[in-house]
Amino acid sequence: MGHETLRVGLDTLGCRMNQSETAAMIEGLEKGGYEVVPFESPADIYVINTCTVTGKSDYRSRQLARRAVRANRDALVVLAGCYPQASPDEAAGLRGVDLILGNREKLRLTERIGAFLDSHGLNKRPLGNPVVELDEMDRAEGFDEVPIRNFPRNTRAFIKVQDGCGFRCSFCAITLARGPSRSLSLDGAVRQVEDLVANGFREVVLTGVDLGSYGWDHECPTDLAELVRRLGAIGGLERLRISSLNPWEIPDELVEALCDTRCISPHFHIPLQSGDDAVLKDMRRPYNAVHYTDRIRALKRAFPSAGIGADVIAGFPTETDEAFRRTYELIERLPITYLHVFPYSSRRNTRAALMPANVSPEIRKHHAGLLRELGNRKRREFFESHLGREVEVLIEHHRDKKDGSLQGLTGNYIRVLTSGPDSWMNEFIPVRVDRIRSNHVVGTPLRLPVAV
Repeated sequence: MGHETLRVGLDTLGCRMNQSETAAMIEGLEKGGYEVVPFESPADIYVINTCTVTGKSDYRSRQLARRAVRANRDALVVLAGCYPQASPDEAAGLRGVDLILGNREKLRLTERIGAFLDSHGLNKRPLGNPVVELDEMDRAEGFDEVPIRNFPRNTRAFIKVQDGCGFRCSFCAITLARGPSRSLSLDGAVRQVEDLVANGFREVVLTGVDLGSYGWDHECPTDLAELVRRLGAIGGLERLRISSLNPWEIPDELVEALCDTRCISPHFHIPLQSGDDAVLKDMRRPYNAVHYTDRIRALKRAFPSAGIGADVIAGFPTETDEAFRRTYELIERLPITYLHVFPYSSRRNTRAALMPANVSPEIRKHHAGLLRELGNRKRREFFESHLGREVEVLIEHHRDKKDGSLQGLTGNYIRVLTSGPDSWMNEFIPVRVDRIRSNHVVGTPLRLPVAV
């Protein structure tokens, strides 16, 4: 049957890698003749690209599925990605979900939707009887390369160069959902970035589950340092941003490669999880507080203006008050500029889920609140250090929803609001930072609008 008039509403939860995969899914749908519309709009098909990093992520995935069913009870509802991959029985029991796709199958979304429509049309399937297509991710081999040439309404393009993880941190379910570490080839990465630059993207962000292990799985092993050097040599690429890096995967050779790359953004996200060595051991994280400190300070020496973020878990089962104090004090004295705080969330089939729950929900919530306050203070101090200074901002394609200002990011990950015409979108604009407003700064453009 023909599908060219069918509208698809697609929403994405979770990480930048999911955003990259969603962009590939959108390209495939549009090539297949579907009309992609905002998830809130009326649609014939709804697709949720899910996340399972926390219990809240699972809840949001289920919530979006229910919202889609309420929006159009006749619509085909597709649940894809990490949540159904990790919890297939739970996902299959959601009322109104018709098609469930794992992390590999979702990359062939257009083909899978077409096959469903050819077999069933838009007819709803009985509760608990969706079509389920899930590979066993623990046996996954090879990297699924899905070329991406466009990110609608984005100035930054996210390119997935690595997937899966070879480590088994005791609290993490992502390895169950993503499988072992696999990497895009060097030539494949160069080809994708060249295509994105040719399509007008000024900034590219490298993403992966365990980005620091890039290239270890190749027949002729390589590493992230080599990838950075190769991509940095691409003409026309003006910003190359690294997403999350584990602290044990930042050797001096990588720091040198980052320093040698003209377009690297001085922004790094280095998960900490805990500042207590005993808790880190229980988490199965292969570093201690001294090693983490050394790597953060090495990056700060190399990039004095760097924005450095960290993930931290509050209320891990073996975290004591003393362990929390060590974590808090370590973050306080390090040049970290923002925090992502996660109250501990028990994930099924992980080692931590079998540990006695020694931290009450009330203490977990209290500690998470203290860490968020600390993160807000660190962010404000970082912003204050930029007051009166000139920063270079890549202006985004959409204005601030509250006051209509232009908005964009600096290389070191400060969100800036400023005034100016639409013609500045996707341009680098020098801005003087004047004041701080919540989680961003406001500044004056130092370039006058071009007279028309």
